[in-house]
Amino acid sequence: MTDGPMWMPLVSIMIPAYNQDGYIADAVESALAQDYPRLEVVVSDDASNDDTGAVAKRYGTDARFRYSRNPVNRGYLANFRRLVFDLAKGDWVITLDGDDVLRDRSYIRYAIELATSEPDIVLVFAKVARGTIDEPDPIIVNEGFGPTRVIDGTQFCLQHPPLETVAPMHMTCLYRRELALRNDFYRWSDFASYYQLMLGNKIGFLDRVAGLYRRHAGNMSSYQTFKAVRMNYEGMQQIRRTAVSGGHFTVAQGVRWMRERTARVLLSACKQTLLGHHPISMPFRLLPYLLAQEPGFLAVLPATTVRSVRRIVAERRQRRRMARRVADAGPVQ
Repeated sequence: MTDGPMWMPLVSIMIPAYNQDGYIADAVESALAQDYPRLEVVVSDDASNDDTGAVAKRYGTDARFRYSRNPVNRGYLANFRRLVFDLAKGDWVITLDGDDVLRDRSYIRYAIELATSEPDIVLVFAKVARGTIDEPDPIIVNEGFGPTRVIDGTQFCLQHPPLETVAPMHMTCLYRRELALRNDFYRWSDFASYYQLMLGNKIGFLDRVAGLYRRHAGNMSSYQTFKAVRMNYEGMQQIRRTAVSGGHFTVAQGVRWMRERTARVLLSACKQTLLGHHPISMPFRLLPYLLAQEPGFLAVLPATTVRSVRRIVAERRQRRRMARRVADAGPVQ
C-alpha cells in the first residue's frame, strides 16, 4: 500500500468529493505527488451524479490510492466522519477537499517532522493560498503569522479564535487520528473539531504555503443556508463548553470568548450577504437567533466591528502588494 520504513507514521490524505469531476483529478494528483514516503490517499465519493467516480478510479493503479463511494448522499460532515472513522488507516490524517490542491510537494514531510518533534503535539497547520487556479496574486491565509514553531493550543484558541485573521484551514491541518476518534471528530464543523482537539495540548505552525483553496462557481462554501451558519455557530458553542468544562478557560474567559464569536458571526453574515454568498434574509434571521443564544454580544459588537474592518483593509493591502510584485516581476519569459 505504501513505501517507506514502517517506523515512519502512516499519513492518510482524505479527499471528500461530491460532483467534482472537473477538479478531482487535480486534487488526487497533488496528493499522490507528495514526497513523504509512507502515504495513502483515500477518496470518499458522496454519491456523485457526475463523472467524479470515473475520474477518481483512474488512479486505482497506484497502490497508495483507494476509492470508496457512499450508496446515498450523506452530506459533507457525515462524509468527513466516514473518512476519518471508517476509511483512513493513518496515524496522522489530513483532509483535502476534492476541488483543492496541495501545491507544496514536501508539505506532508515537513508537517510530520514538526508534528513528531514533541510527544504532545496533536495538530500542525500552515499557510494556504485562496484564489482561482491561475490567479497570480492569491490571498495568503496566515501570512505574517510568524516562523515555524510549536504553540500552546489553549492560548491559540483564546488569541486566534474562529473567524479571525489566523485560521487552521483544514487542507493544512495534519492531526492525530487516534485523538480525533476519541474527540468524536466532525460532529459539528471542521474548525470546531480542530479547536477542541488543541485545548490542553500543543499545536505546530509550519511557515509554508501548503496549497490552494480554490475559488470557483461551484464552491460548497460560497453560498450557505441558515442551517449551515447555525451549525457553525453551534460548533463554537461546543468549543466554549469543552474549554470551560475542561478547565482550559475560566468561566469569565468563556463568556467573553463566546460574546466576541457571536458578534463575529453576525458581521461575517452581513459581509457574505453583501458579496452574494448568503440569501438576503440571512442577517435578519440570524440576529434574533443570536440574541436568544448570547444577548450580551451587543456589548462587544462595536469593538469587534472595528477589528473586522481592519482585517478587510489588511487583506486589500496584501492583495495590492502582491499585485505590485507580480507587475514588477514582468511577464514570464
